[in-house]
Amino acid sequence: DDLFYDVRIDALVANRAWVLLNDTDLLWLQDLKTPRHPTIMAGVRASTVMPFYPDSVYEPGDPLTNPNGPQFRLGPALGYVFYDQPQKRARFNKPTLLLMPQWNILHRWRTGRDVSAAMPTIVIAFAFSGQLWGKN
Repeated sequence: DDLFYDVRIDALVANRAWVLLNDTDLLWLQDLKTPRHPTIMAGVRASTVMPFYPDSVYEPGDPLTNPNGPQFRLGPALGYVFYDQPQKRARFNKPTLLLMPQWNILHRWRTGRDVSAAMPTIVIAFAFSGQLWGKN
């Protein structure tokens, strides 16, 4: 097969070809003045995807155009850091919950014809930092 669907970037890409992917985040972080030092995060995320196709993926007589790019998604980025206590919890610190829904602004297949344009791509993530061994 010359092409495959990449679920992570929601695009049809060519085997052994290049894809330009950019996620840009603009975040505001606010520390809360409590003993646990939680942090609230709010902002916006913009994502751009541009797959590149070699001539070998096109059938003879097909125009050598790229109908699948660029793609552009935009949406809020929200997060909450439950605590920041590296002296007390060196191995498991800054547990963070993230929510990032994004709506397709420019996408070949997410235009509202087959799938509602109001349906966002939703990312829910959990992250933390820590030190496995050694001293603080």
